[in-house]
Amino acid sequence: MINGSYSFSKGSFVSNKADSDLKIDDPNFWNKVLKDKYSKHTLALHEIQENKENKFVAGNAEFIKKYFFKICNLVSEIITAKLNLTGFNADDERNVIDILNIIQTHKAFPKKYKDFAINF
Repeated sequence: MINGSYSFSKGSFVSNKADSDLKIDDPNFWNKVLKDKYSKHTLALHEIQENKENKFVAGNAEFIKKYFFKICNLVSEIITAKLNLTGFNADDERNVIDILNIIQTHKAFPKKYKDFAINF
């Protein structure tokens, strides 16, 4: 409201290049627009879900160790965001909780990693 009256502005968005596959009424519009915009937390969850039987085998200790430390950093980021009351994303927190639950039950993760996952 400006000086007692309402003001309405109409905007338009024009792409630099034509994309015939992108339609605003497409039910997958946002998935197409934001296709490369997944958070680190979501990507880490997809990684463990997609590779549970391949990379996450007991014989691949170095891969498991690197992955676990990546998850520790993600947990730390969530805790910091919650404590600072900035940048917190509940979806990211749910993704990390799902990852920790998988670690707790997956046979490839050593007991010490499972214990840490339980205590996070």
